[in-house]
Amino acid sequence: MDFLSLTVFCAVAREQSVTRAAALLGRAPSNITTRLRQMEAELGVPLFERQTKRMLLSAQGRIYLEYAQRMLTLAEDAKMAVQPAHTATTLRVGAMECTLASRLPVPLARFKAAWPAISVSLTAAPSAHLLRALAAQELDCALLAQQPGASFPNTLHAQEVPAFEEELQLLCSSGYWAHGAQKVLAVFAPGCSYRAVAEAWLHEHHAGGEEITLRQVASYHEMFAYTAVGACACIMPASVITLMVPDVTLERTTLCTMPTWLVSRSGFLSTAFAAFSREILA
Repeated sequence: MDFLSLTVFCAVAREQSVTRAAALLGRAPSNITTRLRQMEAELGVPLFERQTKRMLLSAQGRIYLEYAQRMLTLAEDAKMAVQPAHTATTLRVGAMECTLASRLPVPLARFKAAWPAISVSLTAAPSAHLLRALAAQELDCALLAQQPGASFPNTLHAQEVPAFEEELQLLCSSGYWAHGAQKVLAVFAPGCSYRAVAEAWLHEHHAGGEEITLRQVASYHEMFAYTAVGACACIMPASVITLMVPDVTLERTTLCTMPTWLVSRSGFLSTAFAAFSREILA
């Protein structure tokens, strides 16, 4: 089984279409179809369930996809390891939204200047989603937070090092907790480590007291705007609050500090990633 066939197989699995995969790879649809048939003949199992307009993975195909992705990733790692400065490849980095905004711009700029042939693909997502993407080998590394006392899943087999500490602060308008209106705390969707901190804070400080409603928001700017007009309180990293440069007076209370971890997928080793790590950990 050659790497081109594996690339074709993964493209069809992702696009669910021979035509779209062919266009993506710059090949004739007939060539794609021939390679798929050769793979199925060699393996002795059907990899796809062919429908009128879609190509869906069979049960065997779903199993094979995981291994095909691993093999392609390992081949890319090998190229980067033996010729790291000249290999035109992509480093797939995931990070929490706050980390992308407040921590990554400067080290990413330094890395790009030192490694111009390496493209960097950035994915913003909550910590739980980043862990799943690492496990699925959709990311090479990620910057994420874990709730205090939590551990990384044993099934991940990842390598993790502490990158930096984030100071989490409770932010609200002046006198917010004193007035009589119902209290609201803005949070992100489940899977966000800082939401878990907010929920733990509510349980510890307001158990049996007045009811506090959680309001789910999509961004720190939305969270900050609601807080500034007195519609809610929120918990966010001090580094993000500093980026907002507010012209309004808000009360800030430090709740805790949490480490942000640089987590790399199992077996991912390259000179370029080592250089990226040095920039992050500097």
